[in-house]
Amino acid sequence: MDKAKKLWKLDNLPEEEQKRYKRHLEDLRYGASMAWSMKVDAEDKIRKEGIKEGMEKGMKKGMEKGKKEGIKEGMEKGKKEGIKEGMEKGKKEGIKEGIKEGMEKGKKEGKKEGKIEVAKNLIKKGFDVETIIEITGFNKRRN
Repeated sequence: MDKAKKLWKLDNLPEEEQKRYKRHLEDLRYGASMAWSMKVDAEDKIRKEGIKEGMEKGMKKGMEKGKKEGIKEGMEKGKKEGIKEGMEKGKKEGIKEGIKEGMEKGKKEGKKEGKIEVAKNLIKKGFDVETIIEITGFNKRRN
């Protein structure tokens, strides 16, 4: 302020002019302070909006990436579980089918062995070959 006083020789101005000049300087300082505050507020607002926009974009990108990874993980898990379930089901069905086939084969072999046993007993009793073939259902080649 001393420099300004010297330059403008404020001391020589009437008291009323000095008061107006001081008020004018205060108004300038206040205006500059307000302009600076508004600038800082605007920059802060822009920064906050930028952060918000960045977070939204980041969240969207993160969600997309998470969704892709989730789908991939889900498919892998589903594939593994599907294979496991399919193998278990296939194994059960295979066992069931194997038992069924085994029983059918066993019955067939049992009947065959039974017929052979009957044929042997008929031979021991002296039945002729034609009668044995007729009773057992065997053909002549079988003997």
